[in-house]
Amino acid sequence: MEQNEQLVKVSKWVKPRLNKLELFLVPVFILFYSLTEYISSAFEIIIVAPLGILGIFYFLSAFYPNEDAKFTELAKVISKVSAISLSVTAIGIIYTIMHLPGSKSMLLVTIPSVTIALILFIYLKKSEHSIKLFDNRMLLRLVISLLVSIFLVFIV
Repeated sequence: MEQNEQLVKVSKWVKPRLNKLELFLVPVFILFYSLTEYISSAFEIIIVAPLGILGIFYFLSAFYPNEDAKFTELAKVISKVSAISLSVTAIGIIYTIMHLPGSKSMLLVTIPSVTIALILFIYLKKSEHSIKLFDNRMLLRLVISLLVSIFLVFIV
């Protein structure tokens, strides 16, 4: 089996489950992060693991094949850019939490890519009502990703 076929197969498994995984992993991350005072530095992996898993799932969802005939090429590109930007944001947050070099660079890359994806997403939603480009959760993910990136780069 070709490598691209394997990615498509995995992404077909990940994409329908992404909402449920996200609803589980984000609260787990918030809970573990709120307990950082009580967790020793040896167990930092427990804090960042949920966000790392979420980043992997976001990345894998970029390979989901959009076979709908109504999907334009621009819509397919926006879908892929959005998923990869969300993945880089998740990894950038991990780097920021662990104080690793390159965290600001990762988050600086996501700010314009998420902004462009949001603008194009809203444009396509308004111009082509027949296309269900993303669900509203994707719009929420992009907005939260943009706000968190701006906060971590410019405020923290």
